[in-house]
This record gives sequence, C-alpha cells and structure tokens, in this order.
Amino acid sequence: MMAQKEAYTNKSDMWSLGITILELIEGKAPKEQLTSDKLVKSIISDPAPELNKYETKWSREFRTLIASILKKDDKKREGANVLLNKHAIFFK
Repeated sequence: MMAQKEAYTNKSDMWSLGITILELIEGKAPKEQLTSDKLVKSIISDPAPELNKYETKWSREFRTLIASILKKDDKKREGANVLLNKHAIFFK
C-alpha cells in the first residue's frame, strides 16, 4: 500500500494479517528494531518477510498460507475470499 498508486483493497489487510501472524510466532514484529523511516523503506524495497525455512514445526499448508498473503505484489497476493476458500482448513 505504501508504494501503490491504486486504491486500497482487502489485500492490504491480508498483508497485515501475515505480518501479525509472524509477530505472534516470533514474539516480535519483523524488523521492529528499525526506525519508522527505515522500516517504511525496508517494506518497500526489501523482500517480504517469511517463516524461517529451517523451522520444522509449521506444516506445508501453513507455510503456503503465509507465503500467499505476504507477496509484495498485491496483484499476486490472495484476497480474503480466496484465502478463506483455498485455505479453509485454518478457518473452520
């Protein structure tokens, strides 16, 4: 949303959900040590945060869910309807 010129959609909320999930898992927000200005620049220019690929306690389905909502390109990021249908295992 920070670098977009298009209107807000629920895909921004999906990004926020992914960040919140990572924060709950890790006990801290990704890159929380950065100042506000550096954090904004990092969100825009750095790769999206992801689950630690070496951590084995998360299922493949959960990893797919997180990856699908933490895509930097909002056109490739799943929206709420797709998320709820495609990953229904997590929302029953």
